[in-house]
Amino acid sequence: MKTFQAYQRDAAELSIKAMRQMATDVGIPTSIKAIGAKPEDFELMAENALKDGNAFSNPRKATKEQIVALFQKAYDAE
Repeated sequence: MKTFQAYQRDAAELSIKAMRQMATDVGIPTSIKAIGAKPEDFELMAENALKDGNAFSNPRKATKEQIVALFQKAYDAE
């Protein structure tokens, strides 16, 4: 018998799958590589991310190096 948490996880995974399919259907790029970002741009992108107003209200603060690593991970993912 599934737990409530298992049903919640299933629902979340179905929602993610549906959103990804919708993005594909309407032609939204699915990666930072697809929008033309290049690894040599990550330093500047990270600096700009730290200047963004949302960075100040984010409860999880990140360093420039962490943001660059996140961009690299997103770039490497297919």
